Amino acid sequence: HAFFFGHGKEFESDVKEPLKLGDFYYPSMPEPDNQDLFSPNPPQDFLEDWLARNIELVEKYQPAMVYFDWWVQHDSVKPYLKRFAAYYYNRGLEWGKEVAISYKHDAMMLGTGILDMERGHFSDAKPFHWQADTSMAFN
Repeated sequence: HAFFFGHGKEFESDVKEPLKLGDFYYPSMPEPDNQDLFSPNPPQDFLEDWLARNIELVEKYQPAMVYFDWWVQHDSVKPYLKRFAAYYYNRGLEWGKEVAISYKHDAMMLGTGILDMERGHFSDAKPFHWQADTSMAFN
């Protein structure tokens, strides 16, 4: 997440300005409220870097599944997620391996990945793949 390390600026830590593309903690934006629809999007260079890092992960490890948490459903990320999905699924075909992307919310169209229902489930059978997960912690 673009804001994942932003809290590191709130106390003495190694998250210090100036931060630039390629730095481990870049861009360290402030975390928006969960219901905040108006905070600025992550910078485009962050999104391009996110895509490049995920492609690198695919190339180095050829994973059978890539799991994305809730952040990828935001409108600014969806075009990059779509590009990643096309790349990853095409590479899976080239490798002769079945691959899948797990996502939350409406990040992808139903049937194009595995919908993750965190700590939840559907009340009846669905015509698409989905999974449930839960935390090992008490939170």
